Amino acid sequence: MYAIIQLLGFNDSRYHQYKIIIAILALFFFPINLLFEGAGIIATMANYYVPMCLMAYVLLIFKQVTKTYILQLLAFLFAIQQEQFALLGLIIFSVAIGYQIYQKLSVLKYVPFFILSIGGILSAKLSPGNAIRNAVETNVRFPEFQSINLLRKLDMGFIKMSYDLLFNGSVSLFFILMLISILIFSII
Repeated sequence: MYAIIQLLGFNDSRYHQYKIIIAILALFFFPINLLFEGAGIIATMANYYVPMCLMAYVLLIFKQVTKTYILQLLAFLFAIQQEQFALLGLIIFSVAIGYQIYQKLSVLKYVPFFILSIGGILSAKLSPGNAIRNAVETNVRFPEFQSINLLRKLDMGFIKMSYDLLFNGSVSLFFILMLISILIFSII
């Protein structure tokens, strides 16, 4: 809820007015059935939804370094266990470090996230379990995967991971009703 309010641009004092509306709408319109498809609820939550939420948390409150820096590092450490988020983190923090250097500002708060991103990528690449899973599962489920270039693989991964969450009819309806509710509530 906090991330949604931040993305919509409301400040913290107004957040308290809207948290009940968002929670009620989320209960009715979140597509719970999606959690039981594919690998199952625990694998789906652990591999996709929890890292996605933690990555959003880290990026949305990044400016509040003094209060939550250690918590951000721990959340980021969990999020980058999903290799797509490790790569996304590497890209984001490489750009952030480059920008900070260009502006002649300190890069100290970005360096641990950059290093953790590299560690997440190395962990995914060097893990013997990933190599075995790749050899077995890829040939069964997606034989042409080896012939696709890296950028297309990343694109397909991000699309698959976020499509149902962002473009599912129930989720879209949830966001529309949430925005309408907030608008009506703020007018009253």
